[in-house]
Amino acid sequence: MGGALGAAVIIAQAIAAPRLGAASFMGILVTASVCASLALDHFGLVGFREHAASWGRIGGVALMIVGVWLVATL
Repeated sequence: MGGALGAAVIIAQAIAAPRLGAASFMGILVTASVCASLALDHFGLVGFREHAASWGRIGGVALMIVGVWLVATL
């Protein structure tokens, strides 16, 4: 599974990064990873111990989304 996902990231980078720019693409990639990690922690998926999605964690993700938006639009 990890190999297939890694290959998908490489293909997405080859297609999307030239259109979006390196900073926007990497920002989206990292922010999506943090969002997925928050969900994995909150619901205790894939064997992770449950950690509630506190307002601080949700706020951090929201700030990352705003940051990516700023990088992509300015």
